[in-house]
Amino acid sequence: MADGFVLKLAEGSVYSTVPSLEGLASALRTCPANCIRFHMRGGLNDFAVWSSKSLKREDVALKLKAVRLNESNVEETRRLLLDALSSKQAKLK
Repeated sequence: MADGFVLKLAEGSVYSTVPSLEGLASALRTCPANCIRFHMRGGLNDFAVWSSKSLKREDVALKLKAVRLNESNVEETRRLLLDALSSKQAKLK
């Protein structure tokens, strides 16, 4: 079984732990913008790394990896992440 993704706030405290891509999509819909900033800071994309390494979902990881943080519009980044996850919605389990 894969390790859950620990969604953190900017100061490092835990916002939520999700067990699956479906759970990640749900958490991304409601998490504060600083969660997204934290996991995509400095060119990182923790969402893509987790889906690849923990879930072995290279197909989803590639879509997530293509998303870049838009500092001036984090909501656009959120939408792009959700779009990347929803493109595989039927197979997110």
